[in-house]
Order: sequence, then C-alpha cells, then structure tokens
Amino acid sequence: MHKRDTRLDILRVFACLSVVLIHTYEPLYNNDHLSFPMLFLYAIVGGANTLFFFITGCFWYKDYLESKNFIDVVKKFFISIFLPTFIFSVLFAILDPIIFGYEGRILKLFNPLDFKMIIVGLLTHNFNAISGASLPYWYTFEFLGLLLFYPIIAYLVHKKQNKILIFIVVVSFIQTFIKDICVFPIFTNILSKLTFPFVPNSLAFTILGHLFYNHKDLIFEKTNKCLCLLLVPISVILQVILEIFILRIDRSVVRFFYWDGFLAYIFVIGMFYLVYAIKDNILEKINPIIRFISKRTFYIYLLHFAVYTFLLSSTSVITSIKSINIPIIISLLNGLIVFVISLILSNIPLFIKNIIHPN
Repeated sequence: MHKRDTRLDILRVFACLSVVLIHTYEPLYNNDHLSFPMLFLYAIVGGANTLFFFITGCFWYKDYLESKNFIDVVKKFFISIFLPTFIFSVLFAILDPIIFGYEGRILKLFNPLDFKMIIVGLLTHNFNAISGASLPYWYTFEFLGLLLFYPIIAYLVHKKQNKILIFIVVVSFIQTFIKDICVFPIFTNILSKLTFPFVPNSLAFTILGHLFYNHKDLIFEKTNKCLCLLLVPISVILQVILEIFILRIDRSVVRFFYWDGFLAYIFVIGMFYLVYAIKDNILEKINPIIRFISKRTFYIYLLHFAVYTFLLSSTSVITSIKSINIPIIISLLNGLIVFVISLILSNIPLFIKNIIHPN
C-alpha cells in the first residue's frame, strides 16, 4: 500500500474542483456568450479528468507489481469505483423526477420494466433513457476499458520497457492531434484518411502518470524545470487561440477544451512540474486541509452534478443571467453543499462501526 503524496493530493483536489466548475458553466452558456475570461476559465479547468487518470497511473501499475494479483486489482475497482457509481446512478434515475422536476415518467426500482430500463441504460451508456445527471457513470466505462489493457501495461512496467510505454503515449498523442486539427476544414481532407493504432487517451494518461511519477528524479535532471513550468500557460493560451479560430468557422464546435485533446498532454505535464515546484515548508502548512478534501473527492465527484441540478431547478432566474460571476458563485455553493454531504457519507462506516463495536 502506497503512502499519500501531498503533491498528488493537490492535483486531485484541483481536478475535482475543476470538474464542479466546468459542469456549472456548460449548461449556463452557449458559444454565443463565450467571453475571454470564460474562454480562459474553460481552458484552465477543461483538463481536470486528464489529471484523474494521470494520478491513477502514478501508483496503479506499481501496486500490481507488489501484489502480483490481477484479481485484487479488479476487485478493488468494483468495490471502490464501480459499485458506488452504479448505486448512485440507479438512485438518481429514480429520484431525479421527484426531487428535481425532471420531465418524464417517475422510474420505480421494483417495477420490472423500469428496473430493466435503468440497468440497460447504464450498461449501454444510454442516459437518455434515464437521467442526464447520472453522467458520472461514464467514468466506470473508461476504467473497464483500462482493465482490458492493464495486464499488458503492468507486464511492460515489470519488464521496465519504458521505450515501448513512451511509444504508446506518443502514438496516442499523434492520433489525438490529428483528430483535433481535423476540425479545421483545411486539414480535414489531408489528414482524416490517416490511420493509427487506436490507443485510448485515458490509457495514455495513466502511462504518462506512471512514467513521470516513478522516474521523476531522472526526468527533472534531464529537463529544464523553469521552461516546463511554462507548459500550463502555453497550453491554456493555445486552447483559447485555437477555440477562437474554430468558433469563427463553426460556432457549434467546442473541441479544444476537452480533457482528451492533444493540449491536455501538455497541460497535465505542466501541472506535474507545477506541484513539484511547491516548497516543502508550504506543503507542510497546507497538507492537513488538502488531505482532508482529497480523501472525499470521489464523493464530491459523484454528487456534484445532482446538487447542481437541484440548484438550477430551484433558481431558474440564474439561467437568464450571462455573467462570469454567477457560475463561480454556483460552483462554490455546489462545492460547499457537496463537501458537507460527502463528509457525512464518508463518516457513515465509522458511525456504524462504533454502534456495532462501541468503545
């Protein structure tokens, strides 16, 4: 079992809060209301999910090398990720129309037809049949895909085949770069016919996490830290510039702010350098609060969309206001409510344990 790393906890907290913020902005604005401050905000928080996969890769393959048991890896995934997300999604599919005024028939878990609709909708990733607020469930599909590749990548890690691992990341980056720039008509006819071996971006980010975290001393020695710290602002500026260009061509396209874009590779590497630029004395001061929040990020991730939906359904006037401050206020309120709920949920096991085995 690995020790918690405060720097990775900082990345995890940043990613979690970014997800809350970006999901607050998306429904409130369309491309006709994108201002420069909003574009920069999108660019900064858009790579949040990238960081989640990057952090996973820091320890995931290394844990397997210590246990040598793939079944344990699968079991841990189902217990810690799949089951909580699945249960939340099922409950939300039922409660959504009751609590949030979702337009549609109320689904009942004990009705065979409704039960089938809920389960099939989740397993086929068809949220139109149930509720859009069950969207956190997509994360489980990414991890199911990662588990298919896991034995191969773990074997390469075990054999220290870093060149092959780097090659996989490079192939993923190239195919993502081509996919991204093909949204520009000038490149569509030239590059759209090129084919590469398909490498999921989530897989590439976990490999990137493994390589950077477990070889950081060598990487820091071979690279210029000052220049690498510029990777974050460079990726943000490039995202904004490219998005402005594509919006002039087609205002329905928002491509470069997604977590699986080619600029996300630059962003996540820059964030890694950024947290390792934090001095140890600062880490000691912020460690307690960062760790406290970090332990509850998964609960926050699962609950934030549900709470946000409730906030919007309760305050419809918000949707008519086009100010950058409004989503920030909603995000903070959302984050605060979700954090309180997650704090309660995370303490339920301890509460039950004290009842069963009182001191």
